[in-house]
Order: sequence, then C-alpha cells, then structure tokens
Amino acid sequence: MQFLNFLLPLPVVLLQLAGVAHAAPRGSNTTILPGAVVHKSNGFEWLSLPSSADLSHPALNLSSLLELSAAGRPLPSLPSGIPAPSRLSDLIGVHADAATTIHCETSDASPYRMYSEKMLKTMKQLQHQWCCVDKPKDGTCRMMLMSGYPKPGAAATDICNYTPHNHICLNCGAAAWAIEVIIDKCTEGVALNRQAGGYVKFNDVVVNLYTKWA
Repeated sequence: MQFLNFLLPLPVVLLQLAGVAHAAPRGSNTTILPGAVVHKSNGFEWLSLPSSADLSHPALNLSSLLELSAAGRPLPSLPSGIPAPSRLSDLIGVHADAATTIHCETSDASPYRMYSEKMLKTMKQLQHQWCCVDKPKDGTCRMMLMSGYPKPGAAATDICNYTPHNHICLNCGAAAWAIEVIIDKCTEGVALNRQAGGYVKFNDVVVNLYTKWA
C-alpha cells in the first residue's frame, strides 16, 4: 500500500497499525467468514484479513477512498465475504468503553496539533469505512496516514497489532476517535506551537499519534 501525502482539498495525511496481545475481554468474540475474521469486543470491531486479500480493491485501499471522498463521489462496496463495520461500532460510547488505555507522551518532539487536526478531519470523512493496512514487513506496525510532512512537527498516526501475517482493518471512525482523544487530553504548549502525542489501546489494537520525521 502506498503512503499517502495529499496536497488537495484534503490535508496531507498518513496512518500506520500497532497492537499488543491481551486476554480476551468479557463480551469478546470472533466470527470467521470466507474473506475475514471479525473480532468484536462489546461492540468494538476490527478485521483480520488473510495475506492473500487484495488491498488494491478500491473499498480496502485508503488512497482510493480518500480520493473518492474528496471528489464527493460514492464509495465502493466491499468485496464478497468482508462485512462493513456495524453501526454499533460507530458509536462514540463503544470506542470509549473499548479503550483500555489512553496514554499521553507529549514532548518537544511531538507533532504540532494543527497537523494532527487536519489528519483528524480527513479520518472523520471516512466514518463507517474500514481503514486497512498491509501486513507489516518488520515488527507489528504499518504507516498509512500523515499530515504536514516534510515540515517540522508533521503528524502521523499508526495502528498496530501483533498478527504480522495478516492485513488489519480498523473502523476509520475508531481511529479518528483515538486521534481526537489524544489531541484533547495530551495537548501542551501555546498558540501554533501546541503539541500532542500518545496512544490509545483498544484491547488488541493500538492507535498512535506521533511525529513523522524526514
């Protein structure tokens, strides 16, 4: 999957994936479908796709989704066997209940809030869509979206998970919620120099907000 750096009406953006293994929370379950494994925990959802899944499909390719959204065109249907996020998983209360950790890591090296807010605005345009990333080649993360690069203080976000042999999809609304929470709770500084960094854990997946360096 290509990294995204839009200079259109959309802000310049980039998103990755990271996660940790946890004991299954109460109310958690998985559903195995022909095209995906759906992981659910009290309404919160994420997908695990086999390595053979075609992430160039317009409905699974974040670059395509952002371009279509910016042009005001209809978004494509998902491939057979891959369900859309449930409406329940779009609810803010579901995201808040599923967030097991909200951790601030703001420092002088954190991204500027103005870039993080541009990235957040873009993510909110894809509410009720899957944000998918290729299986990581090394480690557990894969960068997808960024804003402001290559300027100082450019923001990036990643979503990580310890299933490196599979592609991972997270509800874009959940990723946006995590970014917004970090911005709201972790911002330090004044005026244009306001900065925020940190991560949100959703049991099995982690959304990070950090600086994209050259």
